[in-house]
Amino acid sequence: CVHGLLRSVEIKLDTRRWRRGGVIYNSQNTGDPACANGWAFDAAHLPGGSRPDHATDVTNIERWFEEARADVFACAHTCRPVFQRFGNGLVANNGAAGLGNFRDDPRGLVTRVACVDVASALGAPLYSADVGRARIEAVPLAFDLNAALAAFDGVWPSGSAAAVSYRERLSNGDEG
Repeated sequence: CVHGLLRSVEIKLDTRRWRRGGVIYNSQNTGDPACANGWAFDAAHLPGGSRPDHATDVTNIERWFEEARADVFACAHTCRPVFQRFGNGLVANNGAAGLGNFRDDPRGLVTRVACVDVASALGAPLYSADVGRARIEAVPLAFDLNAALAAFDGVWPSGSAAAVSYRERLSNGDEG
């Protein structure tokens, strides 16, 4: 059931009520409305993604928005960003905060949700969308790459599965 897996937030913008946004979460900040560790909002699994054999049915996505009475689903940590509209709803998945999401750009991404008239202290977003009086943004998160690589190398030996899977992405971003 969608309602058992969502932590809803109600955002008040000025004195008007904005519909609820669903925040998908578990201990690793992943998931979708059907399963706390689900991949339905992963870029590869959404319509047009690289896994058409596992594509999430658009009618399910639209039903999740209706059942949750949500305008936005914000989720995270599937390692590939998504910013996609479905009917009247928006799926905002930051991809990864601690790994590059785009080639030749090692910065992570964070999702910011705020009133449209409130400036961000986080800097300029890479992309954004307005939903009613709310603005949803994908904001790049810069970090000390040399320190991150040293910490990574201190934990994961060269040739390990993690080093093979993530070190290149940490250094150079993702191919998408």
